Amino acid sequence: YGGGDVSLLEIGQAYATLARLGEGAGMLTPGGDNLQPALVRSVQELNGQVLLDHTLPETRPVLSAPLAYLVQNVLADDTARQPTLGYPSPLDLGRPSAAKVGRADGGRQVWTVGYTPDRLAVTWLGLSADSPRALDVRSAAGLWYAQIQNAASGQPFTGWQMPAGVSQVDVCDPSGL
Repeated sequence: YGGGDVSLLEIGQAYATLARLGEGAGMLTPGGDNLQPALVRSVQELNGQVLLDHTLPETRPVLSAPLAYLVQNVLADDTARQPTLGYPSPLDLGRPSAAKVGRADGGRQVWTVGYTPDRLAVTWLGLSADSPRALDVRSAAGLWYAQIQNAASGQPFTGWQMPAGVSQVDVCDPSGL
């Protein structure tokens, strides 16, 4: 399993694209060819004059809606998480959501990223490099659960609409037909 260094902000932006069914959002980089997260949405002077306004981000398609929907569907499968996270899973919100846990550095770093159609949260926990202990991914998942439940409080229980180009079919488990 190798991987490169990725910031929590970059992870959040990537998963937010999945939550928006393939639509990337953010500020255009100075060259105008990439989107980056907007860390500050707006700045106003005391008199109300707006100095900076990023409340309406730039958007562009990054993935096809069918592909993003299928990835979201995999990330929302609570049954598939049961062998790793147990039942009930700390990622099961009781509302439409998708999430992923991960570990790195021999278990000294654990993280969770997940989203509802309207909210996204990313958590990370880490120990020092010389720590002999390892963290349980359920620690980051539990923290994520608390964050996303708080962020989604009062939001409607909406799901994702299946986009054109995706078909749902019943498959017989033993035969595959």
